[in-house]
Formats: sequence, structure tokens, C-alpha cells
Amino acid sequence: MQRQAPWLLLALLAAACSSSGRAPESSAEAACARQADDDPVVHETLGKAAGNLDWQWQNEGRIRQAKQDAVTNCLRRRGLASKGGVERPR
Repeated sequence: MQRQAPWLLLALLAAACSSSGRAPESSAEAACARQADDDPVVHETLGKAAGNLDWQWQNEGRIRQAKQDAVTNCLRRRGLASKGGVERPR
């Protein structure tokens, strides 16, 4: 059992340090993500959800899509995201 303990500890440490599968955010992407809540469309969408958890739960996808669109538009304004391509499914 003592011989297995270092390998088990190493395996647990490796699992804890592994990435979640997502690429790390760049500083520009993180800045755009912070600015997403100030986008007018996101503001309007979140305003509809204010005080109404049922609406917020039912429209979770719409809120997430509005924030992602705001991040993408911010990155495009900075010249960091492609201007064309295939549109994300809605």
C-alpha cells in the first residue's frame, strides 16, 4: 500500500491541476466579458428579468446569448474577432 500512495497522490494532483477543456481567456476577452453587462441589449434583457426569477429561469439562454453577442461585438471592435463565418445556432 505504501508503494501505491505516491502514485495515487500524483494522479490526484494531476487531475486537480488539469484544465477544464477551455482555452484560457486573453486579457482582451476578459475585459470584453466584464463590459458585456453594460451593453444596451444585455441591459434590456436583464431589466426584464429584474425581480422575476421565473422569467430569468425560462429565458436563461436568451440572457447568455445576449452576453456572448456583446463579448463578440466588443472583440470585433478591437479587431480581435473575425468579422465573418458561420453564425452560432440560436
